[in-house]
Amino acid sequence: MKYLKAFLTVIAADFLSLFVSIPFAASSDIFLRLVSLICTAGVLICMMINLAVKTAREDCRLERAEGKRNSVAEAVGIVIIVTLPAAVSWVVLMLSATGGNFDFYRLYKLINAPFLQFYNLIESDASSAALSTGEVLLMLPTVFAAAAAFAAAYTIAVGSEKSK
Repeated sequence: MKYLKAFLTVIAADFLSLFVSIPFAASSDIFLRLVSLICTAGVLICMMINLAVKTAREDCRLERAEGKRNSVAEAVGIVIIVTLPAAVSWVVLMLSATGGNFDFYRLYKLINAPFLQFYNLIESDASSAALSTGEVLLMLPTVFAAAAAFAAAYTIAVGSEKSK
């Protein structure tokens, strides 16, 4: 159930980010694009932090009540789940940009909506053919944003719960 909840949280963050970023996507004003980027990335990060804190509290509650130790493997599994949509779509984008006979960049920006404005700053053309390998590699760190937010918040929350 935790894995499904984590996956659905990432999907929800993408949908919420679309509502914020789509109105600004056509703007040529860099300031508006940066504000949109901060807001949409903030949506993803806040949702991951919220999920991590709730998960950590539940894990610590189960540990106290039932003696069930917190599973590092389970937390790592959640990190993998929240990274999966972005990672798979990035691999497909790389294949598309390096000679694939399909155009994936438009869809990639929608799948990874929290960073849509960042991708538009890197390459505003919506075609995969316009992307260089360097540009696609520049997009790679965004794949790990949700995982980093979840892992950091979970670690801090578990430490906080155990110190009570």
